[in-house]
Order: sequence, then C-alpha cells, then structure tokens
Amino acid sequence: MYRLTPLSRVSLALTAFTFILVALFKNHLLVYTAVLFTTANIGLFFWALFSTRGLTVERLHSQTCLRGYPLRVTLVISNRFRAPRFALVGYDQFTPAKRGDHLREVALLSLAARSSVSVEYEAVPSRRGHYTIGPFYFYSGDPFGFYRNIRKVNVYSDLIVLPTPLDTQVSYLRSTSQVAKDELSTVGVPGSSTEFLGVREYQPGDQLRKVHWASTARLGTLITKQFERNVASTLCVLLVNDDQSAAGRDAENNPLEYSITLVSTLARETSRSHYYFSFLELNGRKESRSAGMGTEFFQRISLQLAEITPGEKLDLAEYSSDILNSLPAGSDLIVFIPHLTGTEARFLANLRLNYRLLSVITFDLESFRMGASSKTPRSRVTFGQNFLIFELAYGDDLVKQLDTFVEKVGFIR
Repeated sequence: MYRLTPLSRVSLALTAFTFILVALFKNHLLVYTAVLFTTANIGLFFWALFSTRGLTVERLHSQTCLRGYPLRVTLVISNRFRAPRFALVGYDQFTPAKRGDHLREVALLSLAARSSVSVEYEAVPSRRGHYTIGPFYFYSGDPFGFYRNIRKVNVYSDLIVLPTPLDTQVSYLRSTSQVAKDELSTVGVPGSSTEFLGVREYQPGDQLRKVHWASTARLGTLITKQFERNVASTLCVLLVNDDQSAAGRDAENNPLEYSITLVSTLARETSRSHYYFSFLELNGRKESRSAGMGTEFFQRISLQLAEITPGEKLDLAEYSSDILNSLPAGSDLIVFIPHLTGTEARFLANLRLNYRLLSVITFDLESFRMGASSKTPRSRVTFGQNFLIFELAYGDDLVKQLDTFVEKVGFIR
C-alpha cells in the first residue's frame, strides 16, 4: 500500500507538465528535464517500496490480562538485509482497545544490518474477551519524503482479557439456616473443610498436599482426600445469557458485561474466604458451568467468564433440570437475567422452593439502548413471589449498587 505526499504530487505534476511542454515545443532541454523528473520519481518510488522489505516482527506479551489495566507488549523487529534501515515507524493493531484507538505507534531511528531490536508499548484493554492482536504495519518511505509505503506484516498473537472484579470486599457469611446440619445435603469438595468425606481419584486442579498417600501407594494411582461442605454456605450464581443480554450502544456497557463484572466480584470474594461457589451460564447454544473454591478456582472461572459471548433466545423453563443438577439445592442462589417477564417470574417462584434464598438481578434495558440512565427516580428493589428483584441501569456505579444489594439481601456482608 502506497501513499502520495504533497511533495510527490507536486513532483508528478511537474513531470506531467514537462511532458506537455516537450510535446508542444520539442526542445532537447525539456526532454532531458522530463527524463530527469521521471527517473527521480521512479527511483524514489522503488526506494520507498523496498524500504521495509526484509523486516520481520515478533510480538511478546502475557497470554492474559485484566480489563482496564495496562498491558506491556514487546515487539522484536529484525532486519535481514545487508543494508541498515533508518527512520522506521510501525503501527501495531491492538484490538481490545477502545473503538477508534486500536493502533499503537512505535518508532526506530535506525536498525543495523542483520540485527534485531526490541521496542515496547503499553495498551489498556477496554473490553473483556478473547482477542487476536495484529497485524503489524510498517510505515516508511524515501529519505526526501516524496513517497510513503505501508507494509502489512501478518503477525498475530492471542490475548485473553479477564473481567476485572470491583474494588470492594464482600465477605460471605457462614450458614444462617435454621435446619440442623445433619438434615442438609452436602457437597463433596477437594480441600479444607470441617469434616472428612472420603477419597477419590486425583483430578486436574486438585492440590498435591491433599493427596492421600496411603491410598495412592496401595492403588498405584494418585488419590485425593475429599471433604464435605454444608450447601447452606454455598453461593450459587445463574447467568441467563439470552438474545437481550448484549442490548446497548457499545460493547462495554450492557447487561452481560455488568453481570460478568458482578459474578467475577462474587467469585473472588467467596474464593478469598474459601467458600464454595457454583456457577452456571445458559446462553441458548451451550451451557457453561464451574464450581469450586480457592485461588485456583477463581483463576479458572475468570478464564471462563472471559470467553462468554452474547447468547441466543432461550426458554428458561427448559433448563430446570440443568439448574438443579449444577447448582446445589438448599444453597443461596443469585440469578442474573436481562429482563423478567411474567413467565420467567413464575418459573423462578417455583425454583425458589429448592433454595434457601433466591434473589434476582435484572436490568433496565431501555436505559442501555438509549445510552443514558432514566432521570425519573424510582425504587430499584421490588419483590416477586418469595424472592427479591434488584434492577440495574446504564451507567450505574456497580460498587455502590453491589453494596446496596448486599444490604437488602442480607446473606452477604
């Protein structure tokens, strides 16, 4: 790809004008001048053409990063030619950046023959998700600035932008259930708890310090200790990701992104307190589920949340068995749903019978489509049949709203 500069346009115009004069007056001096202009333009054009040939790029960066935090990217630029290069400018396409701000500029004053140099830049990803960074563009030309050449280098790298939890602390309470512990079902988890449940075969992610070495030696395979946890101290989250979840004017502000931020926050805080966390996403195409506790689990669910994309239309009632199989009955359940119709409210009312406490976070979809929250003050908290409904709108301070939600619901402090 080539670009003409003002100088090149003037030079080409003079060359064309000279040829016109040659045709009119047939003067030898004008012929020599036209040949000089033509030779100069061709020479400078090919100089610009080959100014970026032989240059290669390698991109280095971490595979994951947090949304809203700077990522340092290193570019290794190599010159395979025998001649040095001067005044190199390049642009790297950083796709997770804000709209209209995807190109990151790097510059080199000189690059010796058959050598390499590293340059760095920082970029802030503004969106969660799985992205491919690249390609890279060299922008160079002739030393007089007549012609500019843009060369595309097909170097790509993958980056997973994780959701960033809110800057707040939420401590999960122990069970406040009035039912005696021996009357409650339990969830088997590998890790620390109050009661030993048994052993099972080692699974990826299990901590080595929890390996039951006596059983391992006897059976000849890794065996992990398994403990039990009262489900009333388990926090369950259901994310309904339907065709309305991405309603909004931009990719950063919509019900799905707000929900994922809050889910990430709840998962981090329960993991810090070593409580059990169960998560299920329904998106109309496939289900995504995860359950566990501790730092390793939070890292795993963060990757899972980063990969979530807007879903398709679904009928919530069709997933009742999936919900009950994935989210332990008798525990606390939070449901994130873009909109709440009468049919969905009745389904949740019946679902409430299987859980100790159920709360629903829904959204003012019109505010997201308009890109502005409603100016009419109204209550964000309402009550369904045996469950609480909390509404979020475009532009809400999620830290403040989470604190309000915690205060209203009462099972988290």
